[in-house]
Amino acid sequence: MRISVDSDDPGNENFQRMGLAKVFLDGKEIDRVMTADEEEGYIVRLKLNGMGIPEIDPETQLFALEMLYGVVIIEPIPIQPPSGIGIVHDDAADNSTI
Repeated sequence: MRISVDSDDPGNENFQRMGLAKVFLDGKEIDRVMTADEEEGYIVRLKLNGMGIPEIDPETQLFALEMLYGVVIIEPIPIQPPSGIGIVHDDAADNSTI
């Protein structure tokens, strides 16, 4: 499977359908992933400096990206409603006199 937050990437359709996911590279969870491809075995993520802050490419003035290779696993994150929130029934919708 391939997922991507880049709307021009073919993996974006999977991302739109799946939503958020955890991405692992060689068994380690990786943050700030832009694209992940399990079959090709690589991820594209924001390049971080030594303090873990995303770097800016001096030529483009955009966030710098890096490709990392290895065994890629993509795990969808199930969406669950926050605890304590229940379903509220709207009586007005069922009663035309209200």
